[in-house]
Amino acid sequence: MRRLMAAAGTTALLGLAAIPAHANAISAAPSQRHQVPATTAGAGGSRIAQALPGDIAYLNTTFDLQPYASGRWVNTPLQVILPQAGRYHVDVNVQGRLWGTPPINLVILARLADATTGTVLSNTTRLVDHLVDMNPWDRPIGQRATAPIDDEIRVTRPTRIVLQATRLNQAGLSSIAEILPGPGGGRTSFRFERVGP
Repeated sequence: MRRLMAAAGTTALLGLAAIPAHANAISAAPSQRHQVPATTAGAGGSRIAQALPGDIAYLNTTFDLQPYASGRWVNTPLQVILPQAGRYHVDVNVQGRLWGTPPINLVILARLADATTGTVLSNTTRLVDHLVDMNPWDRPIGQRATAPIDDEIRVTRPTRIVLQATRLNQAGLSSIAEILPGPGGGRTSFRFERVGP
């Protein structure tokens, strides 16, 4: 397998065509999506590398959710191109970190979306991290956790899929809310393989 790196403001060439994050020539199959509110691109005008069937891409920079409002979904720099029509198995690992001073109830969620139409892929939302302590403290606490997104996607033409994330401050305020690249404790990665027409 060829390995690709995806990061804000960078382009992984590896002999493959680089595609800007705002490219506009893809769509997911209607049966695999539903309408969601508009999202924003990752900071720095991220770029992605086109991948071939069976490839894997890694997030290679920390993506900070703190600048975005609680509950706002945003595109991370981790994106892949499904290069042709067909059925794809996708296997995504998302590592998140939360930090705050109790009392707190903090959440990070992640999901996959069609990057052109702004629609999420059905059944891909996952709880990445949940930090809760309702006992008042005089110092912050934190943790990191990793969640998988394992699904099958059917597309009718080349399709760009992006990992999106949001933080939720259900009680108190987060001081750190991030999607981490690893490698300590795991990696945020996006693998796909074409499994049929």
